[in-house]
Amino acid sequence: MQLTDTHCHLADPALLGSLPQVLAAARAAGVCRFIVPATQRGDFADVAALSDLPSVHIAFGIHPWFAGVAEEGDFAELERQLAQHPQALAGEIGLDYGRAQTQEQRLRQVEVFERQLALAQRLSRPVIIHNLKATAAVVQSVKRCRFTQGGIAHAFSGSLEEAR
Repeated sequence: MQLTDTHCHLADPALLGSLPQVLAAARAAGVCRFIVPATQRGDFADVAALSDLPSVHIAFGIHPWFAGVAEEGDFAELERQLAQHPQALAGEIGLDYGRAQTQEQRLRQVEVFERQLALAQRLSRPVIIHNLKATAAVVQSVKRCRFTQGGIAHAFSGSLEEAR
């Protein structure tokens, strides 16, 4: 059986130093493909470097945990990385209302999420959506942005009915 890990942060410094061993152990367990998302601009170069590895697929995005510190240059670099890597997904993007404690923080996450959804739609890229305690807001954003490129739901905390 061949499995795909649809969400692994192989560019994390805790794993990057022992990447050959991590990949070998995963392959021994039947995991043969890996999708590696970035979480912020600081990850982009390390994630991009993994694109040359066989069976590694990459994604670039600004995770909702970093929405509050995202700057204009982060969005420009995100677009540049997606343009340079035409097979990359947009991710990890989304909403995390478990972390966002105030309405202001939630609104900022929505703003950053919708900006990335619009970019992914324009570039015809699927997304990796981080959704924690925010299903209704995620659905509203996807509809508001008329996003149609598909993708992967990650950290989904809703019901089976909501998933459908």
